[in-house]
Amino acid sequence: MRKCFSKAGFVKEGYLRNAWENEDGTVTDNIVYGAIKEDWVLGNPTSIKIDDVPF
Repeated sequence: MRKCFSKAGFVKEGYLRNAWENEDGTVTDNIVYGAIKEDWVLGNPTSIKIDDVPF
């Protein structure tokens, strides 16, 4: 699914830890993708820095 989003011009914009509770009570992470219309029209997705803070 992530490969499909990337080929369609979507960019990974976030990673949410412990964001989704399943029916069995377990908790999983969530990945957020987005696409800006201008990027789609120009065919040049804008990349973002997700890990920009050094630890």
